Amino acid sequence: ARAPQRAASSQRDDAGVRAVDIVHRQEFLQGKEYVVDCVTRDGVHKTTFVWVYDKREANGGGFVYFGMIPVPSDDPVAKVLIDYTVGCIDALAIANGATHNEIMMTKDGPCLVEVNCRVHGHSGSRLAP
Repeated sequence: ARAPQRAASSQRDDAGVRAVDIVHRQEFLQGKEYVVDCVTRDGVHKTTFVWVYDKREANGGGFVYFGMIPVPSDDPVAKVLIDYTVGCIDALAIANGATHNEIMMTKDGPCLVEVNCRVHGHSGSRLAP
């Protein structure tokens, strides 16, 4: 994953309270955005679902989320995403629990957008008992 750049400035107001403004800047990732949902127990990862976001131009916006489309686990892109995601989970030393992982597939390969220690928040959560 590429690290976001960060700039900070601070100043004090009339009461001497320090105000800090922080700006995060991250490059725009071009490609298709995927979700890989996993569960982990004792360091063993299982992929529960792979999705691709259905994003299109609408209402003057360059990309609007319309929904998600399941990606078959035997799809070559899914296999790359699953391997990449497992590497990210291992790098974060997550040994137990659910993870919701978002990855952008760029021309240079997969790039991590986020990892959250939670179950899927879209309609996929209905898949869990």
